[in-house]
Amino acid sequence: MLLTDAEKKQLAREILTIHADDLASRTGDKSIGIEVIRTDDLNVVLRFQSGRGQRVMWCEYEPLPDIEIIVNKCEQKFDEFISSGSEQARCANIKATARMATVTLFAALESKISGALVDNLEQAILVGSVWVRSMFAEATEEETLALTTIDVRKDYDDAAKQVAKRHRESLVELTHDLPNVVVVSKVGRTRIATEKRVLACIKKWESKGGRVKKHLLARDLGVSVSTIDKALRKRKTDRKKAE
Repeated sequence: MLLTDAEKKQLAREILTIHADDLASRTGDKSIGIEVIRTDDLNVVLRFQSGRGQRVMWCEYEPLPDIEIIVNKCEQKFDEFISSGSEQARCANIKATARMATVTLFAALESKISGALVDNLEQAILVGSVWVRSMFAEATEEETLALTTIDVRKDYDDAAKQVAKRHRESLVELTHDLPNVVVVSKVGRTRIATEKRVLACIKKWESKGGRVKKHLLARDLGVSVSTIDKALRKRKTDRKKAE
């Protein structure tokens, strides 16, 4: 059974209150840097400074509408993957997921806006350089009477790749420790799998009474077989020490 609009709004407000209270309790922590403002309509506004040096902007952000969107999306995703279980468990899991997503929403506020300011500056510089090249091509064409064009497609592709790279790195940093999830592509064996996760998977295989199939485990975790070998050696050493 889907949550009603009223239930979603109530859940979003509960999540906002929890996080706003937490932020308010840490007002003196300079690493947080977010001021919680309570409004007359029982809403919450977050006030914070973004940027460093000469590129500074004061922001006021009302997160409730975005948290409502998060609740909606979490419910949709939950129902895509999980169709069984009690209604109570379903609501509890949706709430827990939405709360974690809201932690990310708040934690990344300052850095994301600072990043947007940098992206905006780099875009302005790029557009300026394109204007210069356009004027140069126009002047050259008038002088030589030959059609002159400047191809800037690679410049645009490179700029877009840099922005995408920063977004990807941010996503990986936020989710790389989650179990049973591969967050980086297989190319170059760059998937992230901590030693703790590898050992946990080895223990799980052993608990089922089966022999660890290194190639399968390496494939599932996105690591090399040598990484699995290293973890197995560590497991063996730890067992000997325990004896």
